[in-house]
Amino acid sequence: MQVFKDWFKRGDDTQVPLATAALTPPPISANSPCLNLSIDALGRVFEVSGSLSHRLPIAISQVLPLEQLLHGQSRYLVTDLGAFVQQMLDLSFVTRDGGILHTRGWLKAEIQGWSLQAFEIGDFLARLHACEQRLHAFSQISAVAQTVRGTERVEFPRHIHGWLSAMAQALRMACVALALPDTQRGGWQVVGHHRDALTPVFWDDGQHLPRELQHYAGDQPVQWLRGDAGAPEWHAADSVWLVPYADHQGIRAWLLCSPYVAHQSMPELNTRDWLDLFAHVAAPLLQRLDEQNRKLHSERVDILQSLLGTGWWEYVPRSGAFLLAPCLTQRFGFAEGATVTLADWLELLNPADRDEFRIRLGDAELGGRAFEQVVRLRDAEGALCWFRIHTRILNAKGQRRIVGAVLDINDMKLKEVEADAATTRLKSLVASAPAVIYVNRCDDGVFVPVFCSDSCSALLGWTLDDFVQRSVADFIHPDDRDIYFAHTRTLLSQGVASCRYRLIDRDGRYHWLQDEAKLLRDERGIPIEAVGLCLDVTDAAQAAERVRESEERYRILVEDSPAIICRYRPDLTLVYANRPLAQYLGIRQESLPGTSLATYLSAQELTQFRERHRQLTPLEPVGTALVRMDLPGREHIWWVLSERGVFDEQGKLLEVQAVGRDDTELQKARQMLNQSAKMAVLGEMATGLAHEINQPLNVMRIALTNTLKGVENGSANPEYLKNKLGRIEQQITRAAKIINHMRIFGRRSEVEGDLFSPDEAIEGAVSLIREGDLVRDIDLTLQLCGTPQVRGHADQLEQVVINLLVNAKDALLSALDRQPGLEPGILLRSDCVDDQVIVQVQDNAGGIDPLLLDRVFDPFFTTKPVGKGTGLGLSVSYGLVNQMGGKLSVSNQNGGACFRIELPVVAS
Repeated sequence: MQVFKDWFKRGDDTQVPLATAALTPPPISANSPCLNLSIDALGRVFEVSGSLSHRLPIAISQVLPLEQLLHGQSRYLVTDLGAFVQQMLDLSFVTRDGGILHTRGWLKAEIQGWSLQAFEIGDFLARLHACEQRLHAFSQISAVAQTVRGTERVEFPRHIHGWLSAMAQALRMACVALALPDTQRGGWQVVGHHRDALTPVFWDDGQHLPRELQHYAGDQPVQWLRGDAGAPEWHAADSVWLVPYADHQGIRAWLLCSPYVAHQSMPELNTRDWLDLFAHVAAPLLQRLDEQNRKLHSERVDILQSLLGTGWWEYVPRSGAFLLAPCLTQRFGFAEGATVTLADWLELLNPADRDEFRIRLGDAELGGRAFEQVVRLRDAEGALCWFRIHTRILNAKGQRRIVGAVLDINDMKLKEVEADAATTRLKSLVASAPAVIYVNRCDDGVFVPVFCSDSCSALLGWTLDDFVQRSVADFIHPDDRDIYFAHTRTLLSQGVASCRYRLIDRDGRYHWLQDEAKLLRDERGIPIEAVGLCLDVTDAAQAAERVRESEERYRILVEDSPAIICRYRPDLTLVYANRPLAQYLGIRQESLPGTSLATYLSAQELTQFRERHRQLTPLEPVGTALVRMDLPGREHIWWVLSERGVFDEQGKLLEVQAVGRDDTELQKARQMLNQSAKMAVLGEMATGLAHEINQPLNVMRIALTNTLKGVENGSANPEYLKNKLGRIEQQITRAAKIINHMRIFGRRSEVEGDLFSPDEAIEGAVSLIREGDLVRDIDLTLQLCGTPQVRGHADQLEQVVINLLVNAKDALLSALDRQPGLEPGILLRSDCVDDQVIVQVQDNAGGIDPLLLDRVFDPFFTTKPVGKGTGLGLSVSYGLVNQMGGKLSVSNQNGGACFRIELPVVAS
């Protein structure tokens, strides 16, 4: 029972005496909404009165249990009515329409039972409930605001979605969004939204909202209902509730709710409540964002100051303190947090700048005049650097502040000094150089001179005024004016132009000028001005004319020269050839370029050509060669060509320049000489060879005589005849061999050499010597090593060896006359050493006078008596060996002369 008493009573739970606890009922006026019930001892209502009595489901004379009229927990009153006498009671009654009537009253004991007097408190309870809902909403929003304040860094959309979700739950919103100013595009932008699962999408993160939100009043929310005339299109054709947040800067945020009708969803909140609720969250959120932006701005400023070498400063006149940015404090070597005074700052200034800065700072302090000054300040390392000091005067609330910035311009100043020095040098250089820099303004396609360098006066004697008063074309040579006008048209159409013309100077002399100009246009492409350089190329033009004349003379010289002059590529394709070469080839001169010389060369000559070209290098670009050409319908011709290779930067052969002469007559004479020398050798050996041929004839004659006698006397049997005929056949074969060898040896050599074995040529020469009986009584020793093949003419090597053997024989016979006891001998040997075939002819005749060694191979030189020898044998032999790419030399050794033949081995 005590529990229910505690439930209904109001006030303190402490038990007091009845007299003390009894309450004096408040007076009830006749117009007060009251209810009077009379209750008997059994708890039945037998009488009802008062202005509220008609709302109860009981007639005036009807008797009903009190329990049937009470609602809910109020029914516990009937369990012990006496316990609640003189207590203030809150009771709920059931009304006729099924509603509930909330009352507050008291129970008083009567003789017949109890009387209950009560008055209605429904409106009070409604206001109490609304207040509790309002406090609950503020409590939840305050929790969200506290979360925002506790967030160190706001990140969209990670944080905003959770906060909007909590707000939507507290304010019974299905879809809510937060809009902040769009700093890039203007207007507003949705930075985050929240919606429940059943609500369609009304807002999107990043959605742009129109500027018209800025024109709404910031002192009250805005409610748009579905179908309202003039409603904005962006509210999705549904009801929308807009709550602004404004401060001294104006409207800074909007809370967007849709679909939402505020007075239906949250009737307990008024306009002020909505503004305060949103301000609870928006204020700390914007404060955090402002702090973040200020931090970012401060970081950017620090980076900018660091990159530009600049920083802020402020002078406080009353204290004389200089406040410096941290970067400047570090730059000038002040301790962090130390107070910098005006004296400290002046001490950093270069003495030449100190007084000016002090006076300007005083003017700024007294007269409020801002200033700029370029000064030199000593940094922490003691170096003087250039800085630009900017000053601004700020006036706030009657107080004057002197603030500014210090900008590091040391690099700029040094470059400026360098640029000034370079400009001075350039002006001096241009003034003394044979060039004129000019600028022409373009007016409707007409160029008007507006500038020319001082060198114009030094070079031509004219000034800018001369070219302004008269057209530039008046100064140009009449023959070159068409070139100048074409130059102007090209400059207008293409933007750049270059030409060369003659311009007269003040003394009446013409100068050749190379004019290089460029047209400058504005952003619309309209010509503004032309900048050009006129270089005096008079000397170069005159030199070029002299070169042209010289080239013409040399061209005539080359064309009319009897020598062969040509240029060809490495593949022997002609690039240029003069007239003699065209006549040799039987082709018109203009048709020669593109013709290949390889067409007129044998395979052997072509191979030798390519080999010579491979041997040409940038260090040794010159070579000489004897070339045999095979011309159609003509005999062979020989040219002596001197070739020079032309190479690129990488050392690749690009072209060969050749100068040659016709050596055909000399080569034919040399062939005839060689042949004559060969015939001379045969003539010298003729007596011995005749003796050698006569011997087989005598043998055959004796054999035939004996055979005839045997036949006549009948003593010749078949075996005897067979032996005699066989002997005759041997002698015929011997004679035929001698004659055939002589015939081959005496034949004219082939034009083109071939591969042959030197040992075979040596054996042929020895056979002729032995058959000719030229080395009778002389010991001839032959040592052959089986030499590899060489390229040349076998008969010519055979001729050389015979010449050397004949000379050795003559030397030995002369030595025998001087030394009868001499045992004459000749050693003929061959060896192969380092890709060279070595043939040596060594005698023991005492050698050659050392004074004569250098003249042995000279033509017509001989040590034989008059009438013996022509002096051509060794000279011809030397030439024959040289033609085969070899070398013939002589030395004295082993008691005689040693002739040495060296021939290159042909690679296999």
